[in-house]
Amino acid sequence: MVGLFGGAMGMTIQMLPMRAISISGAFVGSLQEFKEVIDLGKKGVIDAIPMDHRPIDQASQSLDDLRNDNVVGRVILDV
Repeated sequence: MVGLFGGAMGMTIQMLPMRAISISGAFVGSLQEFKEVIDLGKKGVIDAIPMDHRPIDQASQSLDDLRNDNVVGRVILDV
């Protein structure tokens, strides 16, 4: 999951240990800096992050590719 400014996620706390789920995050910069970066993207000053859509049955291969530094950008598994 990506995104911080806006949106919500609901989950009961009991599901975290039962499904061995962990949630981690990072917060860098201010809302104003976020808006400035979005503006640069809209103006075409910075390139979009490459996204590689793969079918879910390529999940293991995708993890191997990530471990071996064979991924540029993001890999998105389509279900």
